[in-house]
Amino acid sequence: MHRHLVAQRHGVAVAFERADQVEGMPLSERDARRVGEMRRIALAWLRYWDFTELIDSARLLISELVTKALQHGHGNEIGFSIAFCDGLVRVEVVDGSPGTPVVRSVGPQEENGHGMHLISALAEDWGTSEDGTHTWCVLRPHEGTDVAAPRESSSCKSPPRLRT
Repeated sequence: MHRHLVAQRHGVAVAFERADQVEGMPLSERDARRVGEMRRIALAWLRYWDFTELIDSARLLISELVTKALQHGHGNEIGFSIAFCDGLVRVEVVDGSPGTPVVRSVGPQEENGHGMHLISALAEDWGTSEDGTHTWCVLRPHEGTDVAAPRESSSCKSPPRLRT
């Protein structure tokens, strides 16, 4: 099991190996634990930056993004990062999948398909890279929040991620 972590003052990036996933089957126990690990890492950074008002939304967004990456991503590695830049907190997942998530119509009784609705509702904005391999969302701290995070230039980018 390989896991790499790169921490900087403005954020952290993690890369980890995913278990083989069979379409339609639940996540492996190891991969299910990864979702919680990524949440704990990100929530620690939100506390460090004193953005505690974002914790509930971030918890749900990270759960959705990392779970979807594990379920639908391609390749053996998943990347996760959280960064603070230009007054926004950016969460990004890299899953190697060229597909773009779609907000689709689902009924209230349907078990699946609500994740992108949740992301659209909770995030300030979300999107994917041009090739579809990166999915990201941003959260804005509440107005009047005493920003303890470092100020970054407008040339923001995700923290460097070590590859396994």
